[in-house]
Amino acid sequence: QKLIAEARSLLGKLMNRRENVQKELEKATEYRHPGKLKTVIISARSAQVNLQKIVTADNIRKRADELVDAMARAVGLEERADSLAAAAAFKIPKELLQEFEDQLEALQHLQKALGEGDPEELRRRIRRCDDTGVKHQE
Repeated sequence: QKLIAEARSLLGKLMNRRENVQKELEKATEYRHPGKLKTVIISARSAQVNLQKIVTADNIRKRADELVDAMARAVGLEERADSLAAAAAFKIPKELLQEFEDQLEALQHLQKALGEGDPEELRRRIRRCDDTGVKHQE
């Protein structure tokens, strides 16, 4: 009797854990932050959450990673704008987009300063590009 009671208790704990992790997985899938998804997917596997839910979350994580990588590799105004638009359309979290939005804005201002020909403004804009991480080849 004692062993059966312990087994039932453990089973109840495992089922509660699975339910909690499944809720976490659903939230992380909706949030679409690749790092958070990766962590929750590992927990979901150990909690034996439904495999289809894990596969769906992992596919979303992979796509989110691809989009973040595309933003990091993007060079030039058009490529940067396109990669940001794709990431925003996929609903990548704002905090992951911010760095790339800042870089795009700095690059746009640099292009404008080049057209205006003011050396002091150009220096400021180059400095801003360096500060935000715009690639030197741009």
